[in-house]
Amino acid sequence: MLSLTNQVENPLLKSVQATSRQSRSSILRSLWRNLLAKRRTGRIPLRPDVDFVLIVSHEASRSGAPIVAYNLAKELSKQFNVVLLSLRDGPLIDAFRDVATEVWTPRRGLPKHQRAALAIKALSIGRSLRFAILNSAMSHPVADALAQNRVPMVTLVHEFVAYLALDETLKRLFKQSDALVFEAPLTEQDAARRIGFPPNTLVRVYPQGHCVLPGAGAPDAERKRDLSDRIRPQGQDGSIVVLGVGGAEYRKGIDLFVQTAALARRLAPDLPWRFVWIGFGLTQIVQNDFRLYILDQIDRSGVADIVTLVPPTSELTTAYHLADAVFQSSRLEPLGNVGIDALAYGLPVFCFDRAAGIVDLLQEADLSDICVAPYLHTTAMAEKLVAWARSPEAQAKAASLAPKLVESHLRFDDYAAKLTDLAETVIASRTT
Repeated sequence: MLSLTNQVENPLLKSVQATSRQSRSSILRSLWRNLLAKRRTGRIPLRPDVDFVLIVSHEASRSGAPIVAYNLAKELSKQFNVVLLSLRDGPLIDAFRDVATEVWTPRRGLPKHQRAALAIKALSIGRSLRFAILNSAMSHPVADALAQNRVPMVTLVHEFVAYLALDETLKRLFKQSDALVFEAPLTEQDAARRIGFPPNTLVRVYPQGHCVLPGAGAPDAERKRDLSDRIRPQGQDGSIVVLGVGGAEYRKGIDLFVQTAALARRLAPDLPWRFVWIGFGLTQIVQNDFRLYILDQIDRSGVADIVTLVPPTSELTTAYHLADAVFQSSRLEPLGNVGIDALAYGLPVFCFDRAAGIVDLLQEADLSDICVAPYLHTTAMAEKLVAWARSPEAQAKAASLAPKLVESHLRFDDYAAKLTDLAETVIASRTT
């Protein structure tokens, strides 16, 4: 009987055996992947007939570059199976799942210099990546592994390389990338001067689009009320609110923000100024902390009654609604989400020439005479603010042109389409 069973063809038995082998293989592959990196299932269903693309975010914080990664995944998921790799955990990880088929993070217990490469190995098992987009130069740890696997690579350089202090690392990254994309001529010129570009690398300047904030739902009523009270206290509805946004760090120029506030009051003491900086955390201040000097500067400048420092908040939309203008006082500021968001809300964005990526767009929209002061010239900036505050015509012009600039130049779907076309150009060049 045993002999007969062994000799007779049994299609059902063969099918069961094959399925069993497939199942075992799938289980082993899944276990191996999860040893190398942590995988979370995304909420965008897998489409078997659609190509995979990889988007790499250097972290998952609620800050500029990761928010761009979220929006990019949201757009590209309409066309591809998006695999999103975040090199660090953070509060956006769950939001990433809303816009991707899979979300990966490196295993923390592995050697630091190997984590990114092993994560690339894990997410590549059993699939081919059509192309990868490295969102930020700080995603450079994955470049070696992608280059070794010959994955077409488009790198988005959101930063000024001047403040990264990673010259040799960036030289290697630029060489490994098939295409480099900068969000403003100013950041592209900075990289060209300090690093240079390999001869065969495609270099483009594409202003990033207006981003949707992940998880943006109904505002928290209590936080909204608290922020409203800080920005426009009771009895000060007629104040001229100039908003600054960012961490309390030297690059952001909060000291220049305070200095400009003092100069604006000196030039126009009759105007009801309020300068509000959002993002100034006051916890755990230590000796020689930059924030201590800012607090002292506010006191010694005599502007404590018109300068308000507010901790980071998720209710920035409320702040934009309450503000009259945004002042990007940074010493170095790529195009960034804050300036684009402000324009979308019809607010003028004041900034310094040669320090902010948004300058070229303001020039194109005929707003630079109103909004752009010479490089770090706080007196000239105060004069710009006073002239704007006294001119209903300038206020109306900025309120009219700013949203049009976003609609014509800063649509995120256009930005994502340009990046996809660029990646396809890279792929085509490899086959010729």
